[in-house]
Amino acid sequence: MQLDFVRYKSTDIKDGKIIVERAVEGGHGVVEAELPVLLTVVKEINEPRVPNLKGKLKAKKIDIPVVTAKELELDPSKVGLSGSPTRVVKIFYPTLSRNGIIVEGKDPEKAVEKLLQFLKDKALI
Repeated sequence: MQLDFVRYKSTDIKDGKIIVERAVEGGHGVVEAELPVLLTVVKEINEPRVPNLKGKLKAKKIDIPVVTAKELELDPSKVGLSGSPTRVVKIFYPTLSRNGIIVEGKDPEKAVEKLLQFLKDKALI
């Protein structure tokens, strides 16, 4: 089970279950899930400290282990490119179009009519 909501605060872990509190629009909600579970968080979960020189030097020397799908005994057809349900078909930069109009406010009724017509032409209303 994947719980990927806005923010979590663990309230209890026992009997192979985790209970977390998540921030939702207008308040908080409580979710219970069986372990193991993947919880994702937003970047605001923590405010990182600025590293000092000693920490930077230590980080340069640290060896970060790389774990492969084979070491985790995962089915190769379910991970990586072959396991991905999505494919990149085309990469492009979107074109910017500024086809707006300036609605003058001298005659409010005409201005509203122009604005409404513009919105209808663009299929926005």
